Amino acid sequence: MSVIEIKGVKLEADLLDLDVMEKYEKEMNAVSEKVKAAQANGMKGSALLREELKITDEFFEAFFGVGTAHRLFGDSNNIRPRLEAFNEVVDLADEMKTEVESFRRQAPVGNRAQRRAAAKKK
Repeated sequence: MSVIEIKGVKLEADLLDLDVMEKYEKEMNAVSEKVKAAQANGMKGSALLREELKITDEFFEAFFGVGTAHRLFGDSNNIRPRLEAFNEVVDLADEMKTEVESFRRQAPVGNRAQRRAAAKKK
């Protein structure tokens, strides 16, 4: 179980649990699509930043549960803490992916007979 602490709030984010990973991927895709849509609609400047603030809040609500965005950011409309928090979640996901890749590299390839045959060829 992975716990991430953001702005003093501890949140569960076990990204090695496949259900959680799927939820993370779904919400990340939603963020990407919403940002693309806002940009395609010609949003710029503060209007685009306000939309990104809303999108980030929606991500935290959907991934960690209702009320999370308010617990983390209160009534503030400052984009910086949201982007920093979002980046922390992305960094955690990247760490989990690296951990999975490390497990894969350590895992033996093939069954015992296949490994013995390969060793004899060397």
